[in-house]
Amino acid sequence: MIEKKSKFSLKCLLFIIVYSMILIVPHIDGIKHTNISLGIIISLYTLLGILSFIVFKDLYKEGLEEWKKSVIKTMIIILVMYILKIILTIIASIPLGIFFPEYESINSNNIAEVIKILPAPIILIVLGVLGPIVEEMIFRGILVGKLKKYIPSTICVIVSSILFMFLHIHVLSIQEFLYCLPYLVAGLLYSILYLKTKNITLSMILHIINNFFPLLLMIISIK
Repeated sequence: MIEKKSKFSLKCLLFIIVYSMILIVPHIDGIKHTNISLGIIISLYTLLGILSFIVFKDLYKEGLEEWKKSVIKTMIIILVMYILKIILTIIASIPLGIFFPEYESINSNNIAEVIKILPAPIILIVLGVLGPIVEEMIFRGILVGKLKKYIPSTICVIVSSILFMFLHIHVLSIQEFLYCLPYLVAGLLYSILYLKTKNITLSMILHIINNFFPLLLMIISIK
């Protein structure tokens, strides 16, 4: 049993290390802000997205079992949580709207630049689908689902949600912090949903919906 746990922990660690490369590559001198950097990031997201189905097949299997129990109930949960997320996101966005109504986030500007370079299908597949799958596996599947075996689940939820928010902060400023508050809310919501349902696919679907359709609208407006 100890050997099995160590092997799985190693898989989690390697998955996180490869994911961290996605965060490091854009800041490497010589390739940052280039197509090379973009190509590496796309390749890593694709690799991790595929590997997640192999390395963490137990989590997908667990989620599938929950779907089999009641498809209608599961779909209702997704709908309710999506509506709740919209409401909480609006509330979390109020401070930025009050103090910095004209602020344009670096994250949104970066995505807009990517849209100008890459074909729409690649953007939607990588950023709209694979990105959410990989991030949910990291922040919910590993940092919540796996770590709760060793530390209290409340701490796992708080830490993973804060890290999820800081993932989207590009500069240390009050404006960026306020802009990213909705990500903190989303992280908390996705984590609690996963803990309560034991179904990683639910937070993945919500995350995909949250990314895919805004991306599609941005592509239509920019292209």
